[in-house]
Formats: sequence, C-alpha cells, structure tokens
Amino acid sequence: VSNGATSPTFFIRGVGLNDFNSNSTGAVAVYQDDVVRNAPALQLSSLFDVEQVNVLRGPQGTGLARNASAGAIKIYGRKPTGEFGGYLSSDIGDYGLRDFQGAVEAPLVSDILSARLAFRFTERDGTMKNRCGSAPAFASRNAVPNTNLLRFFGLLNTDAPWSQCGEPVEALNSNRIPPLAGFRSGSIPVGLPDSVNDVGNWAARGTVLIQPTLDMTWVVNAHGARRDELSRLGQSIGTRGGTCANGDVLNCQPGVAGSSFIQGNLGGTQGTANVGYQAPEIRERLAELAPNCFPGVPGSPENTRCRLRANFAESNSAKVQVAKELTGLDSKPWEGDFNICGPRDDDPNQPGIQCKKNAGRTINDTWGVFIKGDIVLPFGMELTSVTGYDTYDRFIDIDLDFSPETLFHIETQDQGWQVTQDLKLSGQFDSEGSIRWEVGGWFLREELDVTVRNDLGLFSALGVGERAYIQDVFSAAGYANMAFDFWDDFTLDGGIRYNWEQKKLDYQLTGALGASEQQLNDIWQDPTGTIRLTYRFREDTHVFWKYTRGFKPGTYNATSSESAGVSVARPETIDAFEAGVAGSWLDGRVTLDFSAFYYSYTDYQLFTAQQFAGGQPEFVILNAESAEFYGAEADVAIRPWNGAYANVKAGWIESEFLDFVQIQQDRTIIQGAAVVVNRELQNTGNSLLNAPRFKVSITGEQTFPLWQYGSLTARYDGVWTDETFYDATEGRGIPNNNNVEFLPDHTTSQTAFWLHNLRLSYRTPSGQFELAGWVRNISNEAYKTFAFDASTFNNTSIYFVGDPRTFGGNITINF
Repeated sequence: VSNGATSPTFFIRGVGLNDFNSNSTGAVAVYQDDVVRNAPALQLSSLFDVEQVNVLRGPQGTGLARNASAGAIKIYGRKPTGEFGGYLSSDIGDYGLRDFQGAVEAPLVSDILSARLAFRFTERDGTMKNRCGSAPAFASRNAVPNTNLLRFFGLLNTDAPWSQCGEPVEALNSNRIPPLAGFRSGSIPVGLPDSVNDVGNWAARGTVLIQPTLDMTWVVNAHGARRDELSRLGQSIGTRGGTCANGDVLNCQPGVAGSSFIQGNLGGTQGTANVGYQAPEIRERLAELAPNCFPGVPGSPENTRCRLRANFAESNSAKVQVAKELTGLDSKPWEGDFNICGPRDDDPNQPGIQCKKNAGRTINDTWGVFIKGDIVLPFGMELTSVTGYDTYDRFIDIDLDFSPETLFHIETQDQGWQVTQDLKLSGQFDSEGSIRWEVGGWFLREELDVTVRNDLGLFSALGVGERAYIQDVFSAAGYANMAFDFWDDFTLDGGIRYNWEQKKLDYQLTGALGASEQQLNDIWQDPTGTIRLTYRFREDTHVFWKYTRGFKPGTYNATSSESAGVSVARPETIDAFEAGVAGSWLDGRVTLDFSAFYYSYTDYQLFTAQQFAGGQPEFVILNAESAEFYGAEADVAIRPWNGAYANVKAGWIESEFLDFVQIQQDRTIIQGAAVVVNRELQNTGNSLLNAPRFKVSITGEQTFPLWQYGSLTARYDGVWTDETFYDATEGRGIPNNNNVEFLPDHTTSQTAFWLHNLRLSYRTPSGQFELAGWVRNISNEAYKTFAFDASTFNNTSIYFVGDPRTFGGNITINF
C-alpha cells in the first residue's frame, strides 16, 4: 500500500502498518543485501539488477529480522562473479515512459578482486489529467457578477468563467475585509502542470568483491538514488449536504427532532462554506438524474426549484443514487482539479498568485555504503559481519485535499541517517552436521530530523501549523538458533531472541494556542522465539509444524494535537501457529507449497484517522486490545511440457478486531451552546485493515521454439483481490455528529477487482538479444490504493488511485 512515491507500507498475510509518517516503523522488516532499511524514505528504492527476493512470511521470532511481527522482505542485488559481462535493458511506453537499466562487471585482479556497476533511470509523464493546468493570466480573468442569488448562497460561487476549475470565488458585493475566499476572480496560479502522478528517479550502485584467501570473502557496496517528481495525487469527493432516510421527503427538516434528515452526503460539496468544490462529472451525473434540480453547469448550486415538494423527492433520489455510484470512484478517475501550490507564504490572504519553489513535488536523495565479510574459522565455524550506513534528505509538498481549494496542504522536510552492525557465528557440533547452531545479534542507531507544516487554508489559524521533532532510536538484539536432525526424517529447529529498543523524542508544536514542547524517552524490551518440527517424506517433500512469539516495539505519534500532545502506541505481541506441506512430484513438473496459520495479537497496532474537537484529522497509530487472523495459502506450479509454465497462488484470510473501541471528538451546537462530544466508534468484530479475505494470482507462460531463429514467449499475469478495507469501519467511514453512518458501504474500501497484464517477447538462439511488448492493466481498471474519510473536519473524502492501462516495448541486450 502506498500513498506516495517515498511512503511505502508493506503487508504480508494481511498484517502490516500503513503509517506514512517519517518516523514510522512498519511490521514488515525490509532488508537490502542484509542491511535493514528502517526509515520509510529508504525502503522504496528502485528495484534493479536483482539476484533474488526472499519473503519471510509470518512473525520472525529469531535471527536478523528487526520489528518483523508480520514478516520480512530481503532483497539481494547481483554480486560480481569474476567474469566480464553485463546487460542493457530499455523500456519505452505511453505517457512518455523511458526506463533504462543495466549493469557491467569485470575482474580487476584475477581470482581476488572484481567489480560490478549497475544503474536504473526512469521517467514517465503524469497519468492523471489536471484540469487546473494552463490557467489564463490573471489580467484576462472575469470577476464574479453582483447578484442577489450569490448573496443568498453565501457570496461564493464556483461557476465558470470566473472560477477556473471549480474553486470558490467571492462575489463583488461582499464587504468582508479581507474577502472570505481571498479573491473575486479565479485564484488558480498560472503555470500549473497539465498532468500529475509522473515518475522521475535514478539509482546506481557499485559493488566490489574481494577474496584475499580461500577462507575469506568481502563485499563492499556504495549506492545512491534520487527521486524528483510531483507528489502522488488522487480523487476527492465532497460529503457536505444531506439526504432523507428511506426517501422520506415529507419529514425531512435539518435540526428538527424526529426528522428523517441525515447529515452528510457522498457526492456533495467539500469544505465548510455554503458553496464549495464539486467535481464537474458529479454535477453532470446529478443533472442527468434530476434535471429539475441540477442545471448541469459545473459548480452551479442546487436549483431553488428543488424546494418544491415534487422536485425535492427527485433531488433526494439522485443524491442517494450518485452516492452509491461514487463508492467505485467517479466517472473520470484519472482526471482532477489540483491547485498544488496552496496559499503563498508571504500573503495568506492572496492564495495562489505564484507557486512556491518545488510546490507539489517529492524530492528524495538517498545514499549509503555497506561492508559484508564472510570468514571461515577453525572447527567448522563461520563468522559473518555486516556493517552499513545509510542516509536520506527528503522534501514532500502535497495538496492532500486533491482539489482546487486549500483544505489541508502538507509540507514535510526531513532527513535521517542510520548505522547498523550485524554479527553471526555459526557451526555444527558433529562432523555429520546433524546438530547445527548459530548465535548472533545486531545494533541499530538511527536519527530523524523532521519538520511538517500544515496549511489549512482559511482555517490555518485554528489548527496545528507546524510540528518539528528529532527522534533518536537505539535498537539491539541477541539471538541463538539450533537445528537437530534427531532421526533420519525428523528435524527440530528453533531459536530465541531478546529484543531491546530505546526511543527518544524532542518535539515542538506550533498552533492556535502558541508553541509547546515535549521530551519523551521510552525503552521497550521483550523475548521472542520460534520452534519448528519438520518431517520429510522424502528429500523433496516435507510437512512442518511451527510456533512463533513475535514482538514490535512501541512508537510515537508525531501527528499530535494541541490538546492531547504526542501519544504513544504500546508494543504489540503475537502468538503465531502454523502448519504446512511442501513437495515436488513427477520429476519436478508439479510443486506445491501449502500452509495454514493462526495469529493472536495483543495490543495490535493500526494506523487510522483520529480527531479531537476543533482540530484537523490526525493519522495516528492506535492499539486494538486484541485481534486475530487465521487462514491458509497455496502455491501450485505446473510444467506440463517443455516451454510451458503455470502458477496459481491463492490466499484466504479471516481477520477480526476482538476488542477495539475508538474515541472521536466533535464540537456541536446543543441548545445554542457549543459543546464537545465524545463518540465511541465500536469496531469490535470488524475486519482488519488491508486484509482482503481472498486473493488469487495466476501466471501462464508458453515458449514457442522457432528453431534456428530463436523463440517466442507469451506470458499472462492476473491478480484478483477481494474487498480491501482501508479503515477499521469496514468501509463505512466515520459517523456524523449524530453518530449515524451516512456514507454508503465500500466508501473507504476497494471492492473486489481483477488486474490483467500481458507480455510477448522474442529471443535470439544465443539469448543475447530480446525484444518484447507489454500491456499492464489491460481492462483499464480504476481502483483505490488507499482511502480515508475527512468528513468530520472538512466535508470531504480522499482516494489514491492506481495507474490506468499502460503499454510499451522492451529491448534487452546481454553481453
């Protein structure tokens, strides 16, 4: 799950943590060449020149897998082989895709020293149209006319031509000083990009292999990367307004006791003013369903004729229908209206005259080095040492309201560094190797320096303006593993690990109440372990039973509120049970890997939206008292004849919050007085986030020999994913002030969908040249990759959207 190019969150078997903050530490440990990538800004580097990827499923109770309560992903780049060689690969596709990668290696000193240099460079234009792009010069724009109708609807208007792309504009007859909207003609800056969601990054690494003796090997690696592209944007759908429950228009009066009126309407306007942004395609759909109420002009308010009883029913029916349709995104999922600039720093009352430097961009520079040594010692022992240093410097400026208005625009500047040291000593107790052992440990030192600035537009003075903090992490662990072949066909193996972590936070918040500071210092520690029994029917077929105790330390919620300050999420623990079978039959033509598992979590950490009265939504890590997962997965591969390959992977997960009640705060008016209301969101019994019940992936490949002319290979890849929930409400979002769930089912979830990819390639007989064509997302499926509900703050809902259909070609040359 990713809501940005440098904010990845990983899930294995439905377990993970979709926290995109700078100080996030996920439940899946990510390693590159045995060096942990702790900060999210370091994790999503370009994949290139990869030798293998190991996915360790389930909690890792021992060994080198820090914080891995969900599992670990270990990526290994290709190492020098001591031979001269290399390759160059180039992809050219639509949306201006240009992707070049390659590697070259050569021996420097025969049998002692060799080197490999690899790189990747990727550029692609935006896949989402920005209708706010190419705005005319300010001098040529029209001003809002003076009409009584505009006064009636709040002195704001979103009609063209005075509004450039749906932004509210204030009427000429307003006597507000300063004007409420800041402009009396369109405020959209000149020169905004015509498309967003582009790609721009490069990465390179150099690796040197040193073998001074037969008993010693050293690998030295230096790597760097840069990402410079527009921050990822998606769709916003307003939720302001209301409908009549069960179509009861005869008894539908806002604020009247016993009324059927339900506050909130997916597909309404956004913001808190009477007139706010509403996508033109939504307005057009409402006009199609209720022509007597909605004139169909982009940005026009609902016609006053809808106050007539007959037309009111028509309007209500249209709103209900459109709300249901919008749970699958609107009719133009790859179009939007984005003012990525936000108000100008030096004049907040005159928004958008010009863009700030790097407005709307994500820029991330990373580089690092590591040294790995493998040394053979006497008595059959081996020592492995891995020392690493990585650092990054990142800037993210994102128009998170995905609209031409400024509701919440966030700028993050952060930098960090980490030093890691891993040591492992392994050996065996007997000459036959029936008893094997391993001891080791690691140390991590990390420092993050983060500044986050929030721009809430007209309400900036009422919320948190800036958060700045320095976080220090000290993490260490020691472990011991042993494997014992106590019978010919049985192996008992396992290990223990003691985990220790200290976090320090020096924090400063600037908001409506002034500046405040906090200093926190916490230590979390816990033992974990694994034990497994394996029975081998034969050398290539076995069954196993396993128990693992997992642990993930606590974390600081740096998106704190003025009222509550920095909150601390407790550590989570897990008891995991698993059994499975893996085997190969018919001379390797059929392979099977099947497992069933049960996870029991205490203080399960999840990332979700939380709101305190009068403030903006804050994305924080909360603890569910308890949660459980159980399920099964199967991986079947078949090679029925030469050149043919089929692979089916299927997973089934049942997940549930056993005990999770969340508190949300709202400020409402009761008998003329403003009061703060605590509302309990009862999530007990709901499914967990990002844990689709079923998932199936299918790969089919057939190679057709062309004899002396080479070969032709056709490949299909398809993935079907069941409904995925992005919050703890199972897709219904946060209830309104009356504690009514007004959003339709599936609003904050992605319903089941397929993705299909095709690739056709030609390869010469020598294998040195390959020419291919490919299509991804063949059916042009529009799907959400993340969603959250901000209705209680600014009457909107936010959706990140996957890429549309793309196609292109590839040329690869090996030498």
